[in-house]
Amino acid sequence: MNIKLYLSGPISHDPDFKETFQQAKLRLEDCGFQVVSPLELNHKNAKEHSDYMRVDIQALCECDGVALLPMTAPSEGVGTELAVASSIKATVLTVEKWIELSRNWGQLNSKVVVNGNTGRWRER
Repeated sequence: MNIKLYLSGPISHDPDFKETFQQAKLRLEDCGFQVVSPLELNHKNAKEHSDYMRVDIQALCECDGVALLPMTAPSEGVGTELAVASSIKATVLTVEKWIELSRNWGQLNSKVVVNGNTGRWRER
């Protein structure tokens, strides 16, 4: 399995966001996914929220799907990421659903494929 996932979740409303993102990344990688975390992107020139989002959205567009972390409050960043994911027809599932999917990958792999960077599913 060579699926690249963008990890999306609230940052400003979660005091433990670093640990939350890291744990989710490790769990997804253990399932065989490549994971792009916005916490690990190069934001060295970012001064405003929009600067961070430009870098994040560029990375998201290079992924096959989005792994969504649990949300306890609305997040402007997550909303933007989901809008972009929808517009590029990327598959969006919760982290837990991606993990569940990976457990059944052998059965599923014979029935569907992910189309390159679009993340769209289709029957074989």
